[in-house]
Amino acid sequence: MSSRPLVLHFGNDALLAEARALVLEDAGYDVAAAETEAAALRLLRSKPVSVVVACHSVPPNELEAAVRQMKA
Repeated sequence: MSSRPLVLHFGNDALLAEARALVLEDAGYDVAAAETEAAALRLLRSKPVSVVVACHSVPPNELEAAVRQMKA
């Protein structure tokens, strides 16, 4: 198990997710990517996530609902 902080990237654009993951991993973070709200919530429940990065590729209404669920 890694001792590096885990970043959850939530977004619909796979290319952006890959680019952000490379940058974050280079900065010393582990990264898990989720393309759907359900996948993001599963990751949050199964791993100790330090921070969530929400991509602008997620439509605002979907993002608002997802963030509400993540905070709960």
